[in-house]
Parts: sequence; structure tokens; C-alpha cells
Amino acid sequence: MKDEIIKDMLDSYYFGEKVKLKKEDLKTTYELSLKTGHGTMTCYDIFEGISLIYNDFHAFDCEEFLCEKKVSNTLIEINHCNKGRFECELEPGMLNYLGEGDLVASFAYHQKQISSFTLGYYEGLELLIDIPKAEKSISNFLNEEIKFNYLYELIKENNGIAIFRSNKEIDHVISELYNVDERIKMSYFKLKCVELLLFLKITNLERNKSISKNGFSLKHVNTIKMIKDELTENLNKDLTLNELSKKYNISKTTIKTCFKAIYGKPLFKWRKEYRLQHAEELLKNTDFKIAEIANKVGYKNSSKFTAAFKDYSGFTPSEYRTLKKY
Repeated sequence: MKDEIIKDMLDSYYFGEKVKLKKEDLKTTYELSLKTGHGTMTCYDIFEGISLIYNDFHAFDCEEFLCEKKVSNTLIEINHCNKGRFECELEPGMLNYLGEGDLVASFAYHQKQISSFTLGYYEGLELLIDIPKAEKSISNFLNEEIKFNYLYELIKENNGIAIFRSNKEIDHVISELYNVDERIKMSYFKLKCVELLLFLKITNLERNKSISKNGFSLKHVNTIKMIKDELTENLNKDLTLNELSKKYNISKTTIKTCFKAIYGKPLFKWRKEYRLQHAEELLKNTDFKIAEIANKVGYKNSSKFTAAFKDYSGFTPSEYRTLKKY
């Protein structure tokens, strides 16, 4: 990796025996061995002072790779979530979540004390920008002077990190970066990088205003995760919001809003899908009768289970078992 400041930034996160590096002409790949799974970061130097990184994690956290070194205060990170959800602590005791399509801009030295993927997977991309070098290289590329003071001020106004929730404009700018023909990859990266930086310059900041302050307390998040564990461990039981609220001493409104933020879906929609996903596994990997599987995932009526399963998977349970078993 030719940009030493950005290399120092990456090395401050990813180091040690649990990381394998593979260097090629156009990219450097970091393969991370994590306690709960694994992750891959594929890094491209697209301009002097700008690196594009593709993140692909199959794990629930990467806490062992939190930043331990102080990095340059001229570095900015722009992250986009394509799949999964990302949890981070933006200020002590307050957590926030990036979902699919969300974009976040932050100072690279902003300390993220907690870093996890609540769905067990995460795919996204990241731009690492060294402001002085990037201004010069982009200005040369466009043949006009470009300054990133607007981006710096936006992040500063939001206490070091600004979140923009998914919208059509962000999707238009970024979505094509996830499927680029190898024959045009580097040239295309340059064009899309410039497009994104110009987009952030002219976007309606009030309409897309960061909501990073609207996070959730660590206490509430931990309670919701206990509720989620109870829901997954007792699939055959019908648990109501009233019961959960009383048992865990948390309001029904907080359960609903916090659960959706963490796991990306309303509680009971998430639970229904989880039940049916578990039913898929039982149909593939066991010889339980369909009525038994229905009961194990909370359906007392086999016909209702069959209807729900077909609506979810496109197959009846019998059809699915025939197609997928073993």
C-alpha cells in the first residue's frame, strides 16, 4: 500500500498473527480471524490520499481489532452498509446502528469502543481519506481546486461522526460500486469516488441530517439482547409485549424501537422469520414429522404452519424437505 498515512491507519486496526495479508498490484487483502467468525478487507489505492476498502464479515463482533494507536487527525472515514447491521458506541454508554443503505462520515481517530455485527454478517465499503493529499489529487484529476472543508465541518458539527439514513440519492451514487467489471475497475473507482465526494458537498444536509445523537443506552441494548435470546430459546412459546415488558422492566415502546434498531425488523416480524428459518433447518437436517416441526417453532396448527412456510419460502414444508434434505 503506497499511501503511508492510510497504511498506518489500517495497521493500527489490523495487526498480529490473526491477520493474513495478501498484496497484489492493485490491492491489499486483509484476512481476519475473529473469535466469532472471520472477515475480509480488500483495499485499493485509487488516488494519492484515498483508499477504497470492501468489508466482508461473517461474525458477530470484531472487538479484538479495535484501534489501539492514535492516528492522524487529517484522516476521514466514509462507510456505507450494503448488507447486515453494524453496532458502534459513538459516545460513552450510547449505541447506534447502521443498516442497509446507511452512510456515515467520521474522523478516523473517533474512538469506537464497541464494534459488532448484530445479524452475524456485514458487507459494506469504506473510503479512507487523508484530507491534504486527497484535496491535491482530486484537484489535479478534475483540473479545478477542490477543498474538503465542507466535509470536515459537517463531521465536526456532529461531534465527530455524522450518519445519513438510506435514501435514493445515496443508493444511486454507491450501489454500482458493489459490482464492477474487472476491466474498468480502477478507472470506475476514481469516477465514483469523485461523484460521492461531490454529492456530499451539495446534498441537503437538513433533510439528510445526522441522527447520531438519537442512540440507545447500553442498558437498554443489553436488555433487548436478553429478550432476543429468550425469544430464540423458546420458539414454541407465545410471548407478548406485555409479558416481556413486565419481566425485563422496560417499556413496550422502548422494546419495539430498540429491537428494530438493533436487528433491523419489528420484533414479531423478526421472530416469525426466525421461526421459519429454524423450521427450514429442521426440515433439511432431521426426520421430525412436519406436525412436530410446526409445534417446535410455535405453530399449534399444522395448516397455519404450512401456509406461513409457503408464503415465506415459496414451497410447502413437504416440497422443501424433498428439495433440500441432506
